[in-house]
Amino acid sequence: WIYFYLFHYFKVMRYAVSSKPDIVWATGDPWSSLVLGSLVARKLSVPFICDFRDPWTRSGVSLRERSSFSRYWDKKLEYNVLKHASKVVFTSRSAEKDYLENFKFLHGKTGVIYNAANEPIDPKTEDLNDSAIRFKSHDLNITFFGTFRRLSPIDPIAEMLTELRHQSPETFSKIKVHSFGEPDDEQLRCLRERRVDEQFVFHQKVKPEQGARVLQQSDVLLLSTHPERGNIVPAKLWDYLITDVPILSIVPNPEVEEIIKEFQAGEHVRPGELANAAGIISEWASKKTVEGAKSLRREPLSDAQKKKIGSRRKAEELAGIFDQITEHD
Repeated sequence: WIYFYLFHYFKVMRYAVSSKPDIVWATGDPWSSLVLGSLVARKLSVPFICDFRDPWTRSGVSLRERSSFSRYWDKKLEYNVLKHASKVVFTSRSAEKDYLENFKFLHGKTGVIYNAANEPIDPKTEDLNDSAIRFKSHDLNITFFGTFRRLSPIDPIAEMLTELRHQSPETFSKIKVHSFGEPDDEQLRCLRERRVDEQFVFHQKVKPEQGARVLQQSDVLLLSTHPERGNIVPAKLWDYLITDVPILSIVPNPEVEEIIKEFQAGEHVRPGELANAAGIISEWASKKTVEGAKSLRREPLSDAQKKKIGSRRKAEELAGIFDQITEHD
């Protein structure tokens, strides 16, 4: 990709020079945007705000296997980008802490802005004729609002279902795990080896405006990521929070547990505690059978809580950083 990148570099730089910005703000992954932002800021001698979506080389696992040569240059580029940044923003406190421990020169110039929840679509404006996905009411419908892949592997969920089959075969037969987008061969092989493939339903990806409707008809919202990605807060957590559907979190970052407790939004287990997760699912399935689906619903967030995690609040936090930087300069 480096040739494609260089092909556009001079065009981007000409535009940047002509626009005369006060600040350069770059966000990503992919992290090429951070590299480009850093170069533009240095060329124009203006402050640079480096906004990480996910950790770069400090992530426990990458999207694909990388060569040692590629990893070396990633680390070198990351160091240079961080060194020249006026402010570095992360989406979790754990990522910020990790980077501060490994890049001592960052002390005093980092911040954390959590991802925002997408604003729910007003039901009055929703296209009711649009073919939304419908779940069967007699199942316990667990939704993972994403695609199972290398960064979010299917194995923890498959192992949890294996545990559930040992604990309660009857409950196991009622479970359906819904996800969106076709998993890769490695994920499918994991299901077949554990003999839990019939418990999974893979839907086509839905339009953003259909997301809230899919989440709302679920019985449980599943939050999961790779066990080695201990310094991220999955972005889908925030969309889960604005529903009244309970969350089952199987995430290594204890920060997620704090957030779920703060909002009284569900249950959190560590990746090594999948027998506990199976027990929670079994309890929820029994409760639905006896008391009905509505019995699983949690207390909706207050207006103040929704405002706290909304996009406007996060934009204000970012604007506050812009103000700090310009005042200092």
